[in-house]
Amino acid sequence: MASIPQPGDIFEGKYELKERIGMGSFAVVFRGMQAGVGRDVAVKVLLPTDEAAFADVASERFKREARLLSQLRHPNTLTMYDYGESDQGLPFIVTEFVPG
Repeated sequence: MASIPQPGDIFEGKYELKERIGMGSFAVVFRGMQAGVGRDVAVKVLLPTDEAAFADVASERFKREARLLSQLRHPNTLTMYDYGESDQGLPFIVTEFVPG
């Protein structure tokens, strides 16, 4: 099973994870810094699980969230910068970081 990223990690070689700002039963969210451009970002990573049925449902929900977020265009919504699967097989979404 893939390990959960931690503050201080360089995620996917381009996002320095600064601090964990949220965690639920499906995912963990970090405040990060995008290397090269120095931009604050939020990095949401789907948590690994050993339960295949739960993993499939969570993965589909996460993909649906990414698809919907990528289509939003409004001043009051987050901008998605990146989406994919980490080298360890963990799906992730990177958005603009909004304090609070």
